[in-house]
Amino acid sequence: MKRTVGGAVVVVVAAAFIATLDAGVSYADPSACPGENFCLWPDDNFQPGAPTFAMKRTGGCLAIGAIRSAINNTAYTITVWEQADCSGSSYPLGPDQWAATFRFTAKSIS
Repeated sequence: MKRTVGGAVVVVVAAAFIATLDAGVSYADPSACPGENFCLWPDDNFQPGAPTFAMKRTGGCLAIGAIRSAINNTAYTITVWEQADCSGSSYPLGPDQWAATFRFTAKSIS
């Protein structure tokens, strides 16, 4: 009888943990970044509304202001950088990848 109770508790705890993870996940809506663009938003979870910046491809380091989420609909890998001069922490986004939130505020892309 003790095994059944312990097993039930584990299942309930695991289900609660999975529900918590799913509640915090944001999914990118491809229509939010039309065409073959790289789209950027100043806030987490692709907010507010329309992207503040959309481009086809960067030809080097490009300062972008303060960005927290992005969708990459291009055929290229684009790297977001923590500093405006493409230095510090970085996060590459490959073709058709997105990030609902970066672990830093991105200030440039290359």
